[in-house]
Amino acid sequence: MSSNEKIVAVELQITNLQKKIEELTEKFSIVEKEYNDILSRFDSKGFFKKDDLAMVAYGKHRKTEQFVKDDKERKELENKRGFVITTEQGNLNPEEFKRLQELRWIVDPENTAITLFHTKNGQYQTLKKEIEGHKKELEKLTETLSTLVDTSMEEKKEEKKTSQTYRFLLSDISFKKLQQYKLDLLEGKADAGAYLKKKLVDKNLKEMSDEAFIECLVQTKLPTIFAESTPFSGEENWSSTEIALLGDISCSIPTTIYDNGAWSFPKIYEPPFAATLIYVPGALLRAVGEAKPDLDEVTKKGKLDPEAFYRLYERRILPGLLAANENAKITGKKLLVTLPGIGCGQFAGKYGSEIHAQFQTVIERLLTEHGKELSQIQAVWYDNYNKEESTKSINDIDLLVRPLTKGGKPQLCRPEEYGVAYKDCDLVSLVAWDHVSYPGNDYWGGARATDDGVKAAATNTMEVLTGLNGHYDKKRSGFVYSAAPSMTWGQVAKSNQYHLQLQGKMEVHVIKSAATKLESKDVKSEVKSTESEATSSNLEGMGAEKSGNKDIKSTEVKSTESTSSNLEGMDAEKSESKGIKSGTEVKNTESTSSNLEGPFAGKNGSEIDQWLKNKLPKNLNLKESKKAYLNALEEIASNLKPEQKKSLALYILNTPQHFLKQERHFFRTNKYSNETFSVHQLVKTLMQGEQKNGKITIHDEEHGQDHVISRHAK
Repeated sequence: MSSNEKIVAVELQITNLQKKIEELTEKFSIVEKEYNDILSRFDSKGFFKKDDLAMVAYGKHRKTEQFVKDDKERKELENKRGFVITTEQGNLNPEEFKRLQELRWIVDPENTAITLFHTKNGQYQTLKKEIEGHKKELEKLTETLSTLVDTSMEEKKEEKKTSQTYRFLLSDISFKKLQQYKLDLLEGKADAGAYLKKKLVDKNLKEMSDEAFIECLVQTKLPTIFAESTPFSGEENWSSTEIALLGDISCSIPTTIYDNGAWSFPKIYEPPFAATLIYVPGALLRAVGEAKPDLDEVTKKGKLDPEAFYRLYERRILPGLLAANENAKITGKKLLVTLPGIGCGQFAGKYGSEIHAQFQTVIERLLTEHGKELSQIQAVWYDNYNKEESTKSINDIDLLVRPLTKGGKPQLCRPEEYGVAYKDCDLVSLVAWDHVSYPGNDYWGGARATDDGVKAAATNTMEVLTGLNGHYDKKRSGFVYSAAPSMTWGQVAKSNQYHLQLQGKMEVHVIKSAATKLESKDVKSEVKSTESEATSSNLEGMGAEKSGNKDIKSTEVKSTESTSSNLEGMDAEKSESKGIKSGTEVKNTESTSSNLEGPFAGKNGSEIDQWLKNKLPKNLNLKESKKAYLNALEEIASNLKPEQKKSLALYILNTPQHFLKQERHFFRTNKYSNETFSVHQLVKTLMQGEQKNGKITIHDEEHGQDHVISRHAK
């Protein structure tokens, strides 16, 4: 029997014993009152008070005929010995006589020797001894429980020391949505996206556990992928419902920090130190076409709905904070949490001007509504990149808003670097993550860029995920595969046929909030009362019996305290999964802010071109690659300096076989030309050249020539 099972058994014994003691104590209080009432009837010599009760004490040592009818009765009573109750009312008033009759003080002559004193005294002493015995037993059980808890904590500490593993985290609300999606697939109410459909081939969905189903969905993720250049389509990859569901799943990874997480020229730590990274997808608000996974949920008539925006982030961020807080209780350490503006960069789309303020409001409200549950968190360091600085204390948690561009610090510094008060804290850093990528995204392709790419490079994230040994390479400013340092982790994963594992590594955290209802366009949620036992390892969801899965044995369900016992549940009958028309494109990306100058500082056109190429997903055809490249360029153009823009344009114009210059003739022969539409779009995006008489002329001082583009110029 494991420590946890022993704890559960002892807790059950204690509960039953406490209940029994309560019942006996209640009974004892009644007996004690009656017993004390009897004692009050005796005089100082041990006889009943004659003036108080119509009762005579009989015994060989004392005789009286005060209330005896005749000598015959007197002799009979005398032989009984003990306290005898008269059969006459004597000097008692009717009410007192009736009360004593009910208490069995007034009895018939045949039972006159049975006194209530002896009866009550026996009951009193028996109950007293029984209660005292149970209390001693309770003390022993309490000591046993305390020992078991201490042992369990020590075991968990040892487990934490000897093994590092990642965990997938989600709220109970999201878990129910995933269960509902599985049920919809079974009943034909929804169609799986192409990637999930492939995963489910030769699998019995009806017999599959919920956890196994969710693992299949998670395994549709790709090591490196950028949403801004990915045409989402259920027929090609993921359905809109699947993207939204994947966005609700975060990933906690215990890591070792090797540098401070600066995008370039990071500070290296020797020795390195331990920290936890929690990868959290932001709200995907940039959308082209009809696929708008998060946008429909958090907007109304084109405007951000603050309440819906908060609820989305509550179910995405809070599970990670609760998990970190629970682990910190085991170690007894306080936490310093750092985070960027998750979803406040390219994911924000047209809401970029207001997203930072909305996100900061989300953080403040999370600490207000759930701060009491986050007892181990001492401070939250929020990098809002280039906005305003502020300091607040919410539920005894320091909220330090410190923009990086205004003297702030990178997010993977040692805790003491954020303030002397935090020198004894453990570091937890939230990471802006993509819905459909592996944790670390860019760095699987070897690029130290975007928030998750930088933090993966600065830590041993890849080692923990893959189980393959690696080491930190100072020259490359990144963690590499020891057996083949020149390989990217994406190449390593492919050669080892690596896939993310979720079964046995999933935690469902119950979120109890003050909200009564959350409604979105496609999914209506109704408030349901739910309670979760700490010892439970499963969470029964909607349609469990229909899907053939009544529980999840390996899933941990965590319960949280809050201002209400209500939690948001999914209305299974009303929810519908909407498909996405083929060809729909969703363009988005995520970073710590809308300003991407960091990775391009000091880079020339050739280096910027290579960075853009590295962002392209694999297996795209020529047309898709061009479109993805131009979309990515459009997102970063405003952050390039004029000389960088010109350098990039001239580099492509002067590169004979750059793929943007490639065309196919009628007979499928390749041709490379500066007159392609893609080159024209690139020049237009970079705002290069002088346009006159239907031609665009770009001066190339370095090579002493002019480039003239006329085919698509107007």
